[in-house]
Amino acid sequence: MRNLILITALILIFNTFGYSQITDLRELSKNHSKVVWVRDFSGKDRHSNSNENKSKIVGFDSKEGKERIIVDKLDGYTKPLFTPDGKRVVFTNRRDKNIYIVNWDGTNLRKLVKGSVADVWQNPVDDMIWVYYQTDFGQKAPLYRMPIDKEGKPELVWNTTELDIDNFQLSRDGKYASGLFPWPKGGVANLETKDWELLGNGCWTSLSPDDSKIFWIFDGSHRNVYISSDNGGKWMVPIGNAPGINGFEVYHPRWSNSPEIISISGPYVGKGGQPGGNRIREGYTKVEIYVGKFSADYKSIEAWMQITKNDVGDYFPDVWVKGGEKIDIPSTISKDINKVNVKTLDSKTINRFKTWPGTNEGLVFLWENSRTENKVKTFDNKNYSAQLKLKGKAIYGINNSLDLSDGLAIIEGANENILHACQNSNQLTIEAYISCDNLVQEGPARIISFSSNASSRNFTLGQDKNKLVMRLRTPFSGNNGSMPQIELGEIKQNEPLHLIVSYAQGHLKCYFNGKQMPLQKTYQGDFSKWSEQQLIFGDEVGGGRNWSGNMEGVAIYNRFFNDEEAAKHYELWQKKIKDRIKPSTIVVNATLEQISTTPEPTSIAPYQRCMAEFVYKINKVEKGTLQTDRIIVTQWVILDGKKIPVSVKIGETKKMFLQKFDDHKELEGERLVSDIDEFDLERFVNINR
Repeated sequence: MRNLILITALILIFNTFGYSQITDLRELSKNHSKVVWVRDFSGKDRHSNSNENKSKIVGFDSKEGKERIIVDKLDGYTKPLFTPDGKRVVFTNRRDKNIYIVNWDGTNLRKLVKGSVADVWQNPVDDMIWVYYQTDFGQKAPLYRMPIDKEGKPELVWNTTELDIDNFQLSRDGKYASGLFPWPKGGVANLETKDWELLGNGCWTSLSPDDSKIFWIFDGSHRNVYISSDNGGKWMVPIGNAPGINGFEVYHPRWSNSPEIISISGPYVGKGGQPGGNRIREGYTKVEIYVGKFSADYKSIEAWMQITKNDVGDYFPDVWVKGGEKIDIPSTISKDINKVNVKTLDSKTINRFKTWPGTNEGLVFLWENSRTENKVKTFDNKNYSAQLKLKGKAIYGINNSLDLSDGLAIIEGANENILHACQNSNQLTIEAYISCDNLVQEGPARIISFSSNASSRNFTLGQDKNKLVMRLRTPFSGNNGSMPQIELGEIKQNEPLHLIVSYAQGHLKCYFNGKQMPLQKTYQGDFSKWSEQQLIFGDEVGGGRNWSGNMEGVAIYNRFFNDEEAAKHYELWQKKIKDRIKPSTIVVNATLEQISTTPEPTSIAPYQRCMAEFVYKINKVEKGTLQTDRIIVTQWVILDGKKIPVSVKIGETKKMFLQKFDDHKELEGERLVSDIDEFDLERFVNINR
């Protein structure tokens, strides 16, 4: 009975933490293996890069089952790396700023070159071994390489950007490398084209030692790596869960020469000895070396082995596995990781839709126009109607739409519902009917944004010149959701567009007027990093990203749309607007004769906007026709509680773009002042504010 209880407990522990603890390195790696690292003898809690020149190079051989001192002299060592055959170690001495090589048994120590080591690589074509290094210790230093075992002139490898070589790591063919370009911009460099791809913010990047181009970047909590595959797949792997780490921070994650095996140092408990905070700057005498093995699907670490156990700090581990250079990550890994089963509405349900927006299922926000109820059910089963607070020069325009030229609309009371609902499903669909005023807007200009400032958001739909773009926050894309910023397609000035953007983990789709757009990239990850933000139309919270255009028919869902539903929504919207008649525009040159006095904004409270009537004498009709030579023109004189200066004085002339007042039903509820008693004059609206 006691044995049964023990077995049950062990099974429970394994299922809870998802790893097993190994005590034999050969069992973990399935072959002869070695580990090398730096041991700090300063006896202080300090950053691992600062050891007061009191460190040694130490190794562990699985055949011997014990440690060995490789370089015994106390000095300022950092980043020891195996040569590809595992027989030698290359390392940097920070004190004299030189790179050295030494045999595994500590013999034949010699200087290679001045600088800081980045990586050691063997050319698979001619077997020549190269050391990659920076000429100095700063990010501005260029990256070179030189042969280890023969005379050769150093070759420039990288000076395209600044580069932080913690942790620079080459692919097997030597064409690609991970790095920080510079910190905190992590990504993969193409060393042939001298270009690089940004894949995330963080530190201590690593590239799989085969040619699969699978990359990771170490997260800000120093407990996880975010892995990116060459075809866009992304996923997170916790590495702070080894026995003995106990949830504290870890550091120095590095792939070995085998893609199955990695190494880390930890735990970093910092001062106070409690989890939390950034503690890697406080090295610790209890920091140990761990070696881990990936699970078969590379989604987790299935087993850990603690290499060291002592009262000194151990840092910068590297692992060599015999035959590791022949192991490849299966090509199916990056493909399978992207598979997400997304449940969408079936054809029978979609075909029952009769009027836009079709269904309330998953509908978390609605703003059709200023004259509709715009009601949805919230996550706690309450009724909510969208309330817009217009700021700046934003007004309700033709067809009760929203005109956002030099203005914005803050949506009140919707934030919690959108956040809760979308985090619960990890899916999002944005639908809108928009028209932009010009193609010089950039930043991007914010059309619909769920954000708090220019660098923090959950999502943003924006315009960047002649393209619509998307920013979406996931654990991989950063707080700004801009890694990457995805181009959705080209737009035209003053040409209305029905738009749908839909996302579920790993799947991003966009539809212009019901047709799917080809997207070059997608996002990966869920909405676990979403936070409290503000839904806003036409600008960023705090300003500076104004979008000049017109919008209506805005709907936000917490579910994913398929092609059929996207096409149906476009069909229903077209049905809704098919009978619209666009008011004709008359262009005139006219002289101002009479004005109405603009009231003080406080006198019209609670109104925040006000129009006034003016009498103009027509000098010339440049476009269209008029039946009389004197007309009344209404124009805005107060917006957002502030007076709008009248741009012309009595007796002065101006060019105006006019539409009949009666064609603008959206103005019926707006405050209007008039000192004009010529009631027989025809009334127009000046559409150029």
